[in-house]
Amino acid sequence: MISPKIRAEDSGNPRTRGRQASPTENPVGARILSALGDRSRKWLATEADLPESTVGDAILRGPAKTDVALKIADVLNVSLDWLLGRAGEDGTAQIVISHEQSSHEGGDIVKIPVHDVEVAAGAGRLINRLPPPIYYWTFSKRWLETNLFGVGHLIMVYVAGSSQEPELSDGDVVAIDLHQNRIREGMFVVRLDDTLVLKHIQLDGRIVKLVSRNPLYDPVSIDLTEPDIENRFEVVGRAVWAGKML
Repeated sequence: MISPKIRAEDSGNPRTRGRQASPTENPVGARILSALGDRSRKWLATEADLPESTVGDAILRGPAKTDVALKIADVLNVSLDWLLGRAGEDGTAQIVISHEQSSHEGGDIVKIPVHDVEVAAGAGRLINRLPPPIYYWTFSKRWLETNLFGVGHLIMVYVAGSSQEPELSDGDVVAIDLHQNRIREGMFVVRLDDTLVLKHIQLDGRIVKLVSRNPLYDPVSIDLTEPDIENRFEVVGRAVWAGKML
């Protein structure tokens, strides 16, 4: 589990309305349904180039073959480890979200938990434990599903530092989509050894560059071919929304 504040330092799949998939007792199937949202099984089968019956079997019993799981994870923009329930088994990189974040007030209001955690926009903060939410921000469920593709995978944390100014400033709150944890270009929270930082990822072959908006901070290069790099570097989630201090 992770619980620092996220600093900003140097250091769309198309959605088609479809019939709601039926519940499943299979934990892998449950994660598929969670990531699928209100998109249909037919849409997933088409995008993954799989028979619809294969998608149905994956939801009911789990993927029969690794290539099926890989195709489904790729289309749903989640990691294979997350899909198969392996992410964070050693306790070093797993964030467990409070069930309260999905509670509803009325019918169309969702509460997203805000954790007293900073992601570094300057020097990184140490990873500890994700504390209980200090409060919740309420959003329209329909707005979240339309713009952020669902709610069960979102948490909110604080920005600390100046490396992403003027885009993000110290004290801003950002929503992190924990399902989007593959290495790709964009703004992400990443773990470097025992710290969390909020950076723009740029890719150059097997080199990952962590870039700050603030020119006072130099880019940081990560060589994915280095030994043991998978234990030192990890994408935690993508920054998808920000609430700014005025």
